[in-house]
Amino acid sequence: MNAKILALQSATPAAADELSAWFPDAKSALYWGGPEIRVPLQRDQLVSLIEEAGTLSFAALRDERLVGFCQLRGFDPEGRTIRAARIAVAPAERGRGTGGAMVALLCREAFARFDVDRVELFVVADNLPAIRCYSRIGFVNLGLQERHLPGPDGEYPLYKMALSRDALNLAIADGVC
Repeated sequence: MNAKILALQSATPAAADELSAWFPDAKSALYWGGPEIRVPLQRDQLVSLIEEAGTLSFAALRDERLVGFCQLRGFDPEGRTIRAARIAVAPAERGRGTGGAMVALLCREAFARFDVDRVELFVVADNLPAIRCYSRIGFVNLGLQERHLPGPDGEYPLYKMALSRDALNLAIADGVC
């Protein structure tokens, strides 16, 4: 994977301009951002998401070039979980290991910053590239959720996936990420 050549840093509003071009249609924007996303994506909307209270937004950089975006949100101190969200990879980087490397870095950040046992995420059930990406780094599919992602042409079923600290450490030791 490309973890050694990627760096995560706090995302700034400057990422909004490039990020908006990564989603060519309403469905891809919905899959990424959830039901609160308005299409076409507008800079002010993306800046609001980047600066959202209770959310840590990260830019994944390679050679100072934006190649990914991701967030941590929904810290649950009682359940000892946090959620990875709004994970996106630049179109030119897809299928090259960038997503897995970025998500692994995001999860390392989560375990370092928060007292959590696992990182969770939701993924649309037919988003097979994302599911494969998350599974490769140790996420376990916890099954279909009762709640669905509402969309313009119906509802999309969601899987919940989770990654433990031990599973991430094993993936790192095995050289997966």
